[in-house]
Amino acid sequence: MKYKVVGWLDIVFGMIGALQQSIMLFVVYPKMNNLYQDFSGELPVQTKMFPYLTGLGIILFAGIAFLGMKLAFSKTSHEKLFKCGVGVLVGMLALGGIGIGFSIFSVIMPLYSITSGI
Repeated sequence: MKYKVVGWLDIVFGMIGALQQSIMLFVVYPKMNNLYQDFSGELPVQTKMFPYLTGLGIILFAGIAFLGMKLAFSKTSHEKLFKCGVGVLVGMLALGGIGIGFSIFSVIMPLYSITSGI
């Protein structure tokens, strides 16, 4: 039972993370790029790096969801996968603030620099 619980938590949080990163990549970033083009401004370096790091994030979250699927739907118990799944959940909890901070730094802070120049 504990394997299935950790597996489903990995699936849910992995899919939520991948969805959030996909929205940032395919909705927010293009609008940000258009906004800078309208103001004839140069994108900051952290905003230029954003699509690449977001792509890596999507791959990472998809891997977490895949790990969860292996745990949740496996007929046998895998102690090594279970420990890895718990470690991933703890890591996502601990590093989630860094991901949110990076998103704010690379998307919201450039907006502030545009509006302060007007």
